Amino acid sequence: MTRWAGSLTDCHGPHVVVIGCLIAAAIGATILLIDIGNPVLCVIGLAIFDAGCFGDQTANRVAVVSIDPPQFGNYSSMYLTLYYAAGAIGSSLVMPILLIC
Repeated sequence: MTRWAGSLTDCHGPHVVVIGCLIAAAIGATILLIDIGNPVLCVIGLAIFDAGCFGDQTANRVAVVSIDPPQFGNYSSMYLTLYYAAGAIGSSLVMPILLIC
């Protein structure tokens, strides 16, 4: 997925690829919401969601590099720190939300 997303980012720019990948991730999440107990739908939903997330990350990293190429290392480390911190916070919020529902 990352090679394909990188090629699309080179052709169309990171913003177009990010939007497309976020739409793909939303479609994957919707498939999971339909029936997560169905193994076929679960695999399809997870594959689409995962592809959208990895493609989005690839395009975002291209956008980060283009901010200031000589400072790529600094911006990349900030991006990845925030990316994983947001993922950890989101993951920690899931259980209390599920307990409420």
